[in-house]
Amino acid sequence: MATDPAECAEDIDAHGDVLAGYPVLNPTARLARYRYPVHRIGPRYQCAGPAVTEHVYLVYRDAADAVRFVLLNPVSMRLLDMLRGTRLTGHAALLRIAQELHLDAEAVIAAGRTLLEDLRRAGALSGTWRKP
Repeated sequence: MATDPAECAEDIDAHGDVLAGYPVLNPTARLARYRYPVHRIGPRYQCAGPAVTEHVYLVYRDAADAVRFVLLNPVSMRLLDMLRGTRLTGHAALLRIAQELHLDAEAVIAAGRTLLEDLRRAGALSGTWRKP
């Protein structure tokens, strides 16, 4: 699947405000859950068996068509899952998560802004919708 931003440039602002705007995930982005720490598996590390907890990843293809992945924590996973399923501003999504999990809203919003901006720089977030 191509990830060329020009394919839908008229609908997406690549530099839009991730809190005030409606964040758009890269169209190739998928959430993947594993019982194994797949980010650690390699020639020097082999798993003995499944982990007690799930490891959740955001998997996507970047602009160079390379497969990338990001290990997520439960709050990050909830945010990305919410953004995939609804059209909310970044601020509204983060506020909803803070309320659901009874967390400090300001801290969740600040951390969420950083996450969304990092994901945009990495190519996992395309930008924000120009129209809600």
